[in-house]
Amino acid sequence: MVKLTVIVDNQAKSGLRSAWGLSILIEGNKRIMFDTGPDSGVLEYNLKKLNMEGEVDYLIISHNHWDHVGGIKYAKVYAKSLCVPEKISHLNGNICNYSTKIDNMGLTTGVMGSSIKEQGLVVFGDNKTALIVGCSHPGIENMVKRAYELAGHIDIVVGGFHLLNAPMRRLENIASVFKNLDVQELYGIHCTGSIAQDYFKIKLGERAKDGYAGLSLEF
Repeated sequence: MVKLTVIVDNQAKSGLRSAWGLSILIEGNKRIMFDTGPDSGVLEYNLKKLNMEGEVDYLIISHNHWDHVGGIKYAKVYAKSLCVPEKISHLNGNICNYSTKIDNMGLTTGVMGSSIKEQGLVVFGDNKTALIVGCSHPGIENMVKRAYELAGHIDIVVGGFHLLNAPMRRLENIASVFKNLDVQELYGIHCTGSIAQDYFKIKLGERAKDGYAGLSLEF
C-alpha cells in the first residue's frame, strides 16, 4: 500500500498552513518527497502538524520555480537522494533527463518541455497507479500521455495543471484525454484554477475531486 499526502498547496485543511506552491509526500517501502513548496517554514510546519517530518529516501523536483524549490534547504537536510530535471546552480543532485526508476515505487516521466523543463512522477500502488505533477508546463495532457506510455495505465492524477487562463477549447481537449485514457481520479490543485476545476467536474463528474494540503490517498 502507498500513501500519498499533499503537504503544501494553495488550499489547506484546518490546522495547516496554505501557500502558493506544491509539495507532496509519498510513503511506501520508501519515502519520496515531490517538490518542496515556496519556503522551508510552511513545509516544516505542515510536516510536523501531520507527524510526517523526518528522513526521505528520494527528493524529486519537478521544475526550477520558486514555489516548488523554496523549501529545498529544509528538505535537503533529510533527503538521501535528489533528482532534478536540469542542472540547477544551487541544487547538487542527479539530473534525471530520461525516465528514471525510483526504487520499486515508481519512475519519473523524464524531462519534458523546452523553455521550462519539467518532470512528473509515476507512483505504483497495490491496485492503482498515480501521476504526480508540479505545474504541467509541458501540458497536462502531454504529461498524462507520457505517463500512460510508461506505465500502461494511469488511475489518479494529482498536482498543478497550469490552466488558470486556458481557453475553453483546450479544457475540452484535456477532458477528452482524461476520459479516453480512463483516468478515474483527478486532483487539480495549486495552479489548476477554479474555472478548469469546475469545468472538469461538469464534464467528468465525480472523477474530478478537490485537493488541498492535508489530503491523503491510499492505493
